[in-house]
Amino acid sequence: SYRIFLFQELTLNELLDQENVLQELKSQNAKLIDFITRPDIMSQLVSLVTEEPSAELDEAMRYQRPNLACEVLTTDIRILNERLSDKNLLAKLYSFLEADPPLNPLLASFFSRTLSMLICRKTDQNWYSYQFTCLQVLDFFKSCDNSLGLLLKHLGTSAIMDLTLKLITQIEGEDMQRIIFNWLENEGLVSRLMSLFDPSVDSDRQYNAAQLLCDTIHKCRDMACLSSEHKDIGPILSAIQSVFNFFRPEMTEKLLGHMLGGELSESSIVGGISVLLTLLGPSPRNFNLYKMFIFSSTGSGEPAEVLNPPLSTISAIVPYLPKLHDLLINPPKKDTVKLACGTVDPPLGSTRLSVVKLLAALIATNTLKVNEMLDELGTINVLLDLFFHYTWNNFLHTQVGKCLAFALNSSEDIETNPLISSIFIKCRLLQRILEAWKENEAEQSKDGGKRRGYMGHLTNIASTVVKHFEGGNDFLNKNVDPDTMTAWNDFVETTLGPINVMKERCLVSVLNFFLFI
Repeated sequence: SYRIFLFQELTLNELLDQENVLQELKSQNAKLIDFITRPDIMSQLVSLVTEEPSAELDEAMRYQRPNLACEVLTTDIRILNERLSDKNLLAKLYSFLEADPPLNPLLASFFSRTLSMLICRKTDQNWYSYQFTCLQVLDFFKSCDNSLGLLLKHLGTSAIMDLTLKLITQIEGEDMQRIIFNWLENEGLVSRLMSLFDPSVDSDRQYNAAQLLCDTIHKCRDMACLSSEHKDIGPILSAIQSVFNFFRPEMTEKLLGHMLGGELSESSIVGGISVLLTLLGPSPRNFNLYKMFIFSSTGSGEPAEVLNPPLSTISAIVPYLPKLHDLLINPPKKDTVKLACGTVDPPLGSTRLSVVKLLAALIATNTLKVNEMLDELGTINVLLDLFFHYTWNNFLHTQVGKCLAFALNSSEDIETNPLISSIFIKCRLLQRILEAWKENEAEQSKDGGKRRGYMGHLTNIASTVVKHFEGGNDFLNKNVDPDTMTAWNDFVETTLGPINVMKERCLVSVLNFFLFI
């Protein structure tokens, strides 16, 4: 009952045991707010959300009061927010991060919610109240010697990563944004994040550091789009870019150096490549500006018209292509995997799949240095070996198909593009397609024989080749032996052509069905 709020000697635990405490608080019960905002009660609330509850408590009840304390602290009442932003309370709250990792994930979520409430403005929140509490928090961060270091220390905890991202991307107000970005720049945030990709760092922190960097890159690009529409965003964007100048080649080199410089770590390589892919890829806001190559039912498609990232980023990656190539052949060791289709030893692994994704993104840029290096290394041949070896890995088949499609659809002249000659002369693509097709037919003709898992992708690759040379086969006739060309032309006419016609009819039938239902 609300009458309990009238007692003078009420304890916080007695209050939290009441079913209607949150409802009364949200309805602005004056006596309850006065009680909650007492310094001693505020301190107890912070203790509840940051200190491990007694192990003697029943497991079902152990986190009931900490959860309620978090709900109370995040009810977004002006005076409560302002009291919570007191330096002493912030110090007590932030001391939660002084513990050794890993943090209790539930308490970490309470801590993150509580601090986020002070730095992220609600839609209907009073601007001056938000400005006051946010500035208090920012001043606290600046006054502490290791506030950023503690966040990075626990970046492997998802709630702490979310809080760090909000700190970077969700603070409002030009002055406060300048304060936070200047502080982050002085603290060397990006350099410290890059250092987390050292193989000695635990995998959770590496994956979360990668996610944080990727989300921040997207934020920078979105801000760049908005700055062309709203001039007042320009100074803020400049501040962001001074902190997150990802396109500086030394940053890319530092990332790659940590990923590939010592003992191999899958989480370091996969996380680092996800950052590189974000740098090389389009902004979600600008995705309509990109014509990405898509395999149609016949494998045809228009050349990918891609807005290239800065050449400095690509140039910084090129010297590391030999090490990336070597990862395709000598990846980190993986245990044997048993699947419904059989035993895979060794499995392809996330490392090699990520490397192939990166190669597809690099080939899409149609950069001469990249094409020359991949030709020199013989990377396309290795990709084809993997394609045919891992019969059932369609994730791999998709990425290898993209590599070939981007190479074939480059604007560079066929005769001068080293990747084209590598694909058809050194790698013997036509011969390998024909051989794989015959092997599949022989396999299917056996009792209980199965169609190989890559056949759909192989059909698309073959169709892409046909589409690319629609204007004439002079290059192929000059560089592929006559017997293979005769077999290829026969295959296209008698096997591939009918398959594509059938697929086209099926696609039209499906489209017509959906148009008229």
